[in-house]
Amino acid sequence: MGSLLRDFVGLAMLVLGSLAAGLVLNKLSHQPLPIAYQMPEQRFDAELTTLVTSAPLQIAAAPTVKLPEFRSAVEAKKALILDARPFVFYEQGHVPGALNLARDDFARDYRHLSAILQSSAGKAIIVYCSGGNCHDSRLVANALLTLGFSNVSVFTGGWEAWSAAGLPTSTEKGGAMMPPGKKGWDRVLFVISLALAAVFIYAGADKVRDPLEVADSIAAFAILPRALINLFALSLPPFEIACGFLLFWRSTRRFAALAVLVISLVFFAALSSALLRGLTLDCGCFGAGTPSRPRMWLELGLNVVLAGASLLIYLRSVMASLATTGATWEQPKAREFD
Repeated sequence: MGSLLRDFVGLAMLVLGSLAAGLVLNKLSHQPLPIAYQMPEQRFDAELTTLVTSAPLQIAAAPTVKLPEFRSAVEAKKALILDARPFVFYEQGHVPGALNLARDDFARDYRHLSAILQSSAGKAIIVYCSGGNCHDSRLVANALLTLGFSNVSVFTGGWEAWSAAGLPTSTEKGGAMMPPGKKGWDRVLFVISLALAAVFIYAGADKVRDPLEVADSIAAFAILPRALINLFALSLPPFEIACGFLLFWRSTRRFAALAVLVISLVFFAALSSALLRGLTLDCGCFGAGTPSRPRMWLELGLNVVLAGASLLIYLRSVMASLATTGATWEQPKAREFD
């Protein structure tokens, strides 16, 4: 019982240390997150004000088009097609001829594409994003209406409907910005520890790259209060990286395995809740991806595997510790796998 208490005290210290590290990294960032989370619409409105010299007029929402009309416009090249998804998704595949005007980097991309947009002022503009619950295309379309473009519409089916129909895709950048016994079993568990360490170091390092993306992924689950979203987003990457490195050493492996088990169960509970509520989102657990329920099920399964692997490591470490403390000079002491 005492050793179990020490494990959870260590886990609490790791959480606090990760939060402190996340806040320091955020303070040093050239684009620090505010402590209180802001919805994408709030951030977008603030960014739009950098492009509008006077107060925007109250405008009607952009009209929508269906797949047949959108396909006709693409094939006839009679409209300017804009992809409102982040560049990382745009470069993986987009509608042929589409330019990337990402909601996340709207002001920067707009300035980059301003010459093309101004020369197409009299041409129809159609904006799309992932489809489904994605609202980036509507935000970008309404921003263009605010900026003076009149013939702007939204393809609500988005990339999901286009690709599902088996229509042509492109990866050209266009106008986008580039930015055997117990010993054998112990060896198996040691390899599993290394694999877990690699997964969590990678996952944490990927999240450090864009904490705002992590915050948006967390907010999409609609579980945490807004006041805690950014704090969780900032502390999660240091926590995962620390877990990965702590798994390398025998003296900290037990405690690290418990931490991995806990965070995997947290992810599992959040994904299960989202699936039961019918949400389609990007978990962001192992890097950014297109919101997809099949991917959510896959990540749910991966979290089960991670939780099971960490539980095996933790239980083996506990048993090795018990065997060591209960051994006599006549009995060889059990060693934790290394």
